[in-house]
Amino acid sequence: MLGVVLLYVGAVLVINGIWLIGQARVASAGEAGATEAESSPLFIQGREVTVINVFTGFVGVVAAVTFMVHGNRDDDIAEIRGGGFILLFAFTYLWVAANGFLNAGGRGFGWYCLFVAITAIPAGIYTLNNANGNDASVYLAIDWFAWAILWFLFFVLLTLDPALNPPACGAPMFADVPASNPFCRWIEELARRGVVGGCGGGNYCPTAAVTREQMAVFLAATFGLQLYGP
Repeated sequence: MLGVVLLYVGAVLVINGIWLIGQARVASAGEAGATEAESSPLFIQGREVTVINVFTGFVGVVAAVTFMVHGNRDDDIAEIRGGGFILLFAFTYLWVAANGFLNAGGRGFGWYCLFVAITAIPAGIYTLNNANGNDASVYLAIDWFAWAILWFLFFVLLTLDPALNPPACGAPMFADVPASNPFCRWIEELARRGVVGGCGGGNYCPTAAVTREQMAVFLAATFGLQLYGP
C-alpha cells in the first residue's frame, strides 16, 4: 500500500512542479506576455492541477487510516507511525487543492509546510539510523531530507514573501546550479537573503541531504533569530 501512495506522490510532485514553473513564467511575463506564456505546454490551470492533488490526498488518507487501524489492532507502533507520516503528504495535497478553489493567499499553508519540514528531518534521521544497510531504507531517508528542503522552500516562498518573483539567473552563483535549472532563481534569491550559502568550492549541492544543525541555521537566518545575548 505504501508503494501505491509513493507512486502517486511522485506523479503529483512532477505535475505540481510543472504547474509552479508555468505560473512563475506567466507572472514574470507580465500582462504583455501573459497570453504567450499561457500557451506553453508548461502552463497548467490551477483548477486542473487540483484533480491530481485531490486524488493523491484521498489515496494518502485511506492508506494512513488503514495503517493506523491495523497498527492499533496489532499494537504495531511502526504501522501507526507510518500512517502519521503519510498524513503529512496527504494533507499537503488536499490543502493545495483547497487553495485552488478558495483562491487563498497561501500563508497558512506555508506555516504548515514549515511544520512538515521540521518533522521530516528527525523522520529521515530515524530512517537512516534504522536502515541497517538496506539500500531502500537509505534511499527513503535521503528522500525525507530532500522533502524537508522542499517543504522549507514552500514556507519561505508562501509565508515570508508570497509576491516574491526573483529575477532570472544570469551568471550562476553556484557552479552546480546553472541558469537553465528551473530552481536557479529561487536558490539564488535565498543566497542573496543570506538564508543559504552553498556547500563550499563554489557549489550549492542541490541534491545533498540537510542535517538538523544546517536546518537550524536556515531557520535562524530566515527569521533573523537572536538566540543568545542582547
